[in-house]
Amino acid sequence: MTQFELMLRDTAAALSARFADQNAGHLSLVISIEGRTMPEDIKITFRVSDQYYNGDAVSGGSLDACVDELFRRRGWSQANAPLMLRPPTSPAEAAAVDDMPL
Repeated sequence: MTQFELMLRDTAAALSARFADQNAGHLSLVISIEGRTMPEDIKITFRVSDQYYNGDAVSGGSLDACVDELFRRRGWSQANAPLMLRPPTSPAEAAAVDDMPL
């Protein structure tokens, strides 16, 4: 295994742990390298997502900045999600809900 592959595996393990800390169930990282064959013309782009289908992916030239932005957006989405009311799970809860003033 090359040094690059080892570094990539270490980075993937650290990224996976960071996603686990945020309770993200999935990690998707795509690295795109393109450009002319001159070193100064190479463009590296990271695309990070916490979903299988890359729906809310963040792309950019810095992996850390992309991950930070993804978690910022994820936090906003969770904080601003609509409230979901669950039905009463016991007769006592049902009675308490029926007795509440409107």
